[in-house]
Amino acid sequence: GGHITTSEGITTSGASHLASGVTIGLQANDTSDNYSLEVAGQIKSSGVVTAPITASDAATVTFDLKQSNFHMLTLARSSTTLVFADAKPGQRFLTRLTQDSTGSRAVVWPGGISWARAAGVGTPPPLSTTAAHSTMYGFVCTSGVGATMYYDGFIIGSGIQGTST
Repeated sequence: GGHITTSEGITTSGASHLASGVTIGLQANDTSDNYSLEVAGQIKSSGVVTAPITASDAATVTFDLKQSNFHMLTLARSSTTLVFADAKPGQRFLTRLTQDSTGSRAVVWPGGISWARAAGVGTPPPLSTTAAHSTMYGFVCTSGVGATMYYDGFIIGSGIQGTST
């Protein structure tokens, strides 16, 4: 149980291994994103799973992409505006939107999405309107800075039955 404190960084050559159960903590000191870890080379991991975040319904729902790459929402109002926050170019993420027991709910997507769709370029693929059914969308943040980000958007599946969010 010791720790290493350095203001100059730690450099290793070759492979560096940590024993099972060792935790690496990051201290907030970088003004760009509060926490950063720079790695030249590869990071290999196993068993890393980030739990989905289930948002509460509201007129505007923000999916914080710094917190998770998988966000779920049960739609319970006629229209919900979605916001993607803190995306980084190259980031991939999923949204699972589920109709409540009434169904026929709609969403307003953030700007900057180029939808992959043969017909209706720029038009989002339709959201399942069936009560208690879900639609899964996938996104890749392709570029941008700050609040002006650009995404490629894909429908992964629609009319998904089963456990709701």
